[in-house]
Amino acid sequence: MGAKERQKIFEGIKQLAEVGMHEIYRGTVDSVDENEHTFDMKLTDTITVYNVRLKVITGDDEGVYVVPKKGSYVVACRMENSVDMCLLQCSKIDKWVLKIGNTTMKFDSNGIIANGGNNNGLVNVGILRTELQRLEAAITTVKNAAGVAMAVYSGALDGGASATAYNTAVNAIPAQNITTIEDTKFKH
Repeated sequence: MGAKERQKIFEGIKQLAEVGMHEIYRGTVDSVDENEHTFDMKLTDTITVYNVRLKVITGDDEGVYVVPKKGSYVVACRMENSVDMCLLQCSKIDKWVLKIGNTTMKFDSNGIIANGGNNNGLVNVGILRTELQRLEAAITTVKNAAGVAMAVYSGALDGGASATAYNTAVNAIPAQNITTIEDTKFKH
């Protein structure tokens, strides 16, 4: 190895040393503050590190973060030359949150909530399609039965005029297109 290569290595080590040490710690979750995006980590029975960040920047809901379960094992690192620490990994997850602009997804043991969950649960398209087909068949049966009754009685009452009006109205009802109810980009 020549002098130029050694100098490059030396300069690289010097740059790393100026950035600061990155210390990694292992412990367990003592408590979590989701509002502040922090948790307290027990290193030993007598040593606790407070306000370890769930995400690199606190106070901003944007981004992604994991909420570790209380008592789970965690790995966190000290960031550069500061006293601030940030979660790297955890053994058990209580919640996973993703927020991009106005879109939010929260995953926990109760399920998945998108954008606050105000639109109720997701539709099972296969069951919905079956039920819509059954409903469509029932409506067709009622229309046909009413059409037969209308033809029989209309002939005696008004010479078939009401049967003609009924059939015109029924035939004007558009057919249902249930093939477009499924968004295939989001599956569950």
